Amino acid sequence: ARAREPPSAPRLVLAIDQGEELFAAEGSEEAEPFLRLVRDLATDPKSNLVVLVTIRSDSYEQLQTAPALEGVRQETLSLPPMPRGAYQTEIEGPAARLRDTARALKIEPALTAALLSDVEAGGAKDALPLLAFTLERLYLEYGGDGDLTLAEYETLGRIRGSINAAVEGALKAADGDPSVPRDRAAREALLRRALIPWLAGIDPETGSPRRRVARLSEIPEEARPLIRHLIDARLLATDRSAETGETTVEPAHEALLRQWGLL
Repeated sequence: ARAREPPSAPRLVLAIDQGEELFAAEGSEEAEPFLRLVRDLATDPKSNLVVLVTIRSDSYEQLQTAPALEGVRQETLSLPPMPRGAYQTEIEGPAARLRDTARALKIEPALTAALLSDVEAGGAKDALPLLAFTLERLYLEYGGDGDLTLAEYETLGRIRGSINAAVEGALKAADGDPSVPRDRAAREALLRRALIPWLAGIDPETGSPRRRVARLSEIPEEARPLIRHLIDARLLATDRSAETGETTVEPAHEALLRQWGLL
């Protein structure tokens, strides 16, 4: 009897999301050895590794020409913006999964129509993150009664106003905080010291806004109470370093940097 051929070894996949962050100046010390390690693993003839990187189109050239990845064969797969016809599924799909459960959620058809109209009128680049941000705020603020309505969406400020409404909500919440100045001009000056350059900057290569990750300890001490109100409003996200135990802060999404008028 002829011996069976051994089955081929399964592919191992290393997934790297937001690959553009590998080329941010503040992360270069960690990114360079990481990319060299990826190259060594990917080019090892005994390796069965596939590296899957998602990266913005305006940053792909940096990945393509990175010296640390010399010798790595790259194949590209373009991901165009989501087709407009798919946004209705994004809006109603999660609620449909809750149907006939204790947490059933009804979305008014007029709300879906208004959201689709606003998505179509906005820029494709920010459409999905802004829609996600708006739906999350709608659910958190108005979903407790089991439905989401057009009137509630109007109160929120619709998609374009949802971020500014979140900012205003955070500033209003700060009214009762004695560590935050009540004067509007002083509060905006404090906001600037909290955000720039720690959490927001400009990419010198593209001129585009770029979010940054900062240790909470880096942000001026007098601005940290205001930062906590922005975190509560879900405009900023936090994490904790497993190595140092320090809390880090970053904007929840780069779309905020483009759509937040004051910033």
